[in-house]
Amino acid sequence: MRALVLTLGAALLSACSLLQSDEPDAPTSASLVVTDRAKYEARLVSDGRDAIVFEVPFEIRNTTGGPLYRVGCRRPPKPVLEKLEGGQWVTAYSTGELLCLSPPFVVASGETGRDTLQVYGHLSGQDTLPEFRTEVEGTYRLQLELYSSLTNEQAPLGEALVPLADRVSNTFEVE
Repeated sequence: MRALVLTLGAALLSACSLLQSDEPDAPTSASLVVTDRAKYEARLVSDGRDAIVFEVPFEIRNTTGGPLYRVGCRRPPKPVLEKLEGGQWVTAYSTGELLCLSPPFVVASGETGRDTLQVYGHLSGQDTLPEFRTEVEGTYRLQLELYSSLTNEQAPLGEALVPLADRVSNTFEVE
């Protein structure tokens, strides 16, 4: 039981560290995360409450010498969508993640993993989650939790988080 509590606590701390990046790190030329284009168009929809909707397909290009791991619950965790505001990256949108652990999602060295962030965020002030926390138009990036090693393959808990500059995408515009 104590191990489960420690594991969940570590996962929560890790998730909380992703909510705001004070580091102005720009992706390096060797950044592992790449979106499919430089501009996306958001739509306003209403399901009784207004929401912002758009998709950001991305790739994880593993150019490292070893595997990369994404630790999630039955599916890879979704990236955090960050917006550049006042020179800092702030969380614009993030999905809720289940707090279970399943086998890791692996991108082998030399391989490319593909995924899509599907944004469906209710406008702030509607008391509905998930929430789109900022004005829509602006400069964005994706931030992923990518690990270069795991503590235990059976109950994976990320051990070595890849440096921030390598696990954020190129910047892109949303309008």
